[in-house]
Amino acid sequence: MWRFRRRRGSLIGLLLLIIIIAAVFFFLHGCTPGSSSSSSSITNTSQTLQYSVHFDLNGYLAYDPPGAQTVTPGALATEPTTVKRPGYTLTSWSTDTAGTNPWDFVTDTVDASMTLCA
Repeated sequence: MWRFRRRRGSLIGLLLLIIIIAAVFFFLHGCTPGSSSSSSSITNTSQTLQYSVHFDLNGYLAYDPPGAQTVTPGALATEPTTVKRPGYTLTSWSTDTAGTNPWDFVTDTVDASMTLCA
């Protein structure tokens, strides 16, 4: 009479293979088991959203502008060190070249990438 015996080693090997395939799938798709990714609420914990704040000296080319800053949404940008131009005093940075929208580094938060003008 024929008897079929399951080999314990092959069952464990099969389980390991399934676990490895599942881990590779989740790694390649950037999610973890049990996480939800609906179209209305997508959370990617591997990358943090950041904005760039650039500084423009408003056409003054004698000096390099302050370096760009990388800021998380809702955070404050850091006011660059004083930029000097002979015969001028920098009173504020602004979101436009005309200087009609001054930027307050104490209260204004960064909600998008932007350029501040001298």
